[in-house]
Amino acid sequence: MKKITFNCLHTIHPFTLYVYQVDEDPEYGDFDISTNVLGKSICVRFGGLGFAFVADGGLQHHSGDLDPFDLAFKKLHPIQFSEIVARIHYKAALRDATHSYIQNEDLESFTFTQTSVSPYSNTTLPGGAMQVFKTWSNRELTQALLTYRVPGAERLIDDNGSAVFTRLVDENGNIIQLSAKASKDGQGT
Repeated sequence: MKKITFNCLHTIHPFTLYVYQVDEDPEYGDFDISTNVLGKSICVRFGGLGFAFVADGGLQHHSGDLDPFDLAFKKLHPIQFSEIVARIHYKAALRDATHSYIQNEDLESFTFTQTSVSPYSNTTLPGGAMQVFKTWSNRELTQALLTYRVPGAERLIDDNGSAVFTRLVDENGNIIQLSAKASKDGQGT
């Protein structure tokens, strides 16, 4: 056995990890798992905990807040966790870059060092930076909400087929508390 060390550009970990507290609601069971193979993400809810892992070298952490709507470590209803999972999987699929690494091995250890971010495309953003994520589309998010079977997803979609509503936060950025009746109906408050 050898010690393994990662030296990362953006975070202390070579991945993105979000952790949530999740209300226990018998209506939605106590376990859920979903994956996005192409986006290299996996999300798991068991009991009162929810985790979202993305094998992206820490790019989601680096490109934004703690997570969509800055809700990491907050308490969510299982419906809200389902929505945030769809958003994280969708963002993972938008990744348009990877990291370059240098690897070193000696008798006692392996060391992996991120050396740079390598875009898949040569798309330059306004301001001169290289594109790391493709452009977010609320129409494509609609497909993610439906693919990941977010309860009541149809209530988050406008008449044009774009996912423009959320049950995560209100217009002031405060977390929405779902009532027991709303969660049974798959609706938000």
